[in-house]
Amino acid sequence: MTADKQSFGFFLDTEALEPTAPLVLTKLLASAFTIHGNHFTVLKHLHPNDAQDFHTESIEAAFAKIATYVSQERKASKKDDKSRYAKKRAQVLTIFKCLIQLLGPVNGRGALNIKSEMENGLREIGIEVSGNRMWEGYRAYEKRLVLIASKDSNIRAGAARVVEQEQEQEQELEAEGTEVGSPTPRAAGEEVDVEVELPDLDDEDEVDPADGMDFDLGDLENGDEEEEPVTPSNGKRRSVAGSERPNKKSRKSVRLE
Repeated sequence: MTADKQSFGFFLDTEALEPTAPLVLTKLLASAFTIHGNHFTVLKHLHPNDAQDFHTESIEAAFAKIATYVSQERKASKKDDKSRYAKKRAQVLTIFKCLIQLLGPVNGRGALNIKSEMENGLREIGIEVSGNRMWEGYRAYEKRLVLIASKDSNIRAGAARVVEQEQEQEQELEAEGTEVGSPTPRAAGEEVDVEVELPDLDDEDEVDPADGMDFDLGDLENGDEEEEPVTPSNGKRRSVAGSERPNKKSRKSVRLE
């Protein structure tokens, strides 16, 4: 395993895009991880915990390098420098093409732990998986982990128990909602009879519409106000009406002798 890590380190020092030499060495190492017999029967394999530790350590080392290149890429101001760091990041991501060859001894629980380690690494760096070609190995590796976990009978039994517990909790909550004193749920469209008793009014409490409205209509005039003649000292005569606006121009009266 140490030789495989060194081989991948030598690959990162080159300008190659594909880890050809590390892949060859990884396939040889996979035959030591899992020893097959006739008809692909498994005779011996590495302990699942040891296999999980190998994968998590390799992923941690890879994400540490990726974090360095991402930081340098963000700080770079020149386009050529950004392109170079992005290329180095793509080189590091090819490690998943090697690790996928060594997933034979990993069980379902180990696959879930490795997948959780991958998600935490991406979250700490602050990057997301995209459809770019550099993420092909990562997506294939993650897909294999999900397949291993789905085939594990212990994982399926645990998932079934979780579902049963959730259903039991929902039933308990529904039962608590229908206890004595709690409103009974009604079906949609069901009519509800509501009887409201109104208080009776006594005859003495009846209100006369004309009560409090007794007044003499004779005190009111037809609305016309009489004109009061006013004889000014200067010989002019005018009339003032309460409902009329006084004329702007005063009328002159002719005095007859």
